Amino acid sequence: MANLLGVPYGQVVAAAAIPSLLYYLSLLAHVDLYAAKHGLKGLPRAELPPFGLALLRALPFLLVLGFLVLGLLYLRIERQAPFYALGLLLLLLALQRRLALSLLYKGLVAASSLISQTLALILPVGLILAGIVGTGVAPALTGALIQVGQDNLFLVLLLGVALAFLMGMAGVMVAAYILLAVTLAPALVRLGEFPPLVVHLFIAYWSMLSAITPPVAIAAFLAARLAGAPPMAASLEAVRLGLAIYFLPFFFSNPPWPSRELLPLSSTMFCWQA
Repeated sequence: MANLLGVPYGQVVAAAAIPSLLYYLSLLAHVDLYAAKHGLKGLPRAELPPFGLALLRALPFLLVLGFLVLGLLYLRIERQAPFYALGLLLLLLALQRRLALSLLYKGLVAASSLISQTLALILPVGLILAGIVGTGVAPALTGALIQVGQDNLFLVLLLGVALAFLMGMAGVMVAAYILLAVTLAPALVRLGEFPPLVVHLFIAYWSMLSAITPPVAIAAFLAARLAGAPPMAASLEAVRLGLAIYFLPFFFSNPPWPSRELLPLSSTMFCWQA
């Protein structure tokens, strides 16, 4: 997103911080209300590990996370930072003698499998994207969206939601976002009501939501498999838990309708979520 917009990575992080924080606060409220309703309590203090020991075990991951943030925000090494962070993590784990060769081998095999599967999914979308950009279809699609919307911002947003959701069904959010960034984003920006960064965040949010929304809900189905739960029931529960994120893109997009008209609806949805 930062590369497509030509803005610093920190600016994107700052813009996404408040919506993300609101979403996690809604999850925290849900967990707290659920625990209060069912009388759930935390572990007794005697069963908790010592704070110093827990901090020592988590120290490698905290240091790597700090280095990753430093590299992305201040050192401006966006492409190299993940590789350097991985090397630092392996070094710290080796110093703590927590990295056995067998575990390293299994990790490399799992990572190779994940990378190959991801590339197999992204490559076709990349070819489609190259065709759209190279043949000039992107400007035509942008004009078609504006013509269908007839300067109706809400209708154009709904069309954007549908496109982002359908593209995200492929399971690769990044590929769906990139494809929509060159087709849908210019249409919304040309209407003159939305800043480019807001448009790209709107597309990114809705590209992710198909991962938890039926009928595809890839992330929810994978979680159901790990938990031994029914897939469709798990996806519906994921929708309920993530209900707040369905409304956040519309609120931070500075819509032409009064936000106070949506506040009662969002409050009702939050109560149902809880």
